Amino acid sequence: MNHDWKPARDALDRAHAEGRTVEVWLRDDDCVAVTPALERLAALCGAAGLPILLAVIPAGATPGLVPWIAGHPAVTPC
Repeated sequence: MNHDWKPARDALDRAHAEGRTVEVWLRDDDCVAVTPALERLAALCGAAGLPILLAVIPAGATPGLVPWIAGHPAVTPC
């Protein structure tokens, strides 16, 4: 999937040029397990200092998800 991020980049560039800050958080929907994609999201957000809202489906959650969340303080399950 290829997304056009130019409008978002332009808006962030304008905010920066005007001396404004933008609060950002990212959300991962329908999470049930630790996946390579989740690990990548956590690494990218960690490097940028961004929190993650993790929409977990409790009925399908794997046992490894709970300790993973506990080990990532910037991740908030919902």
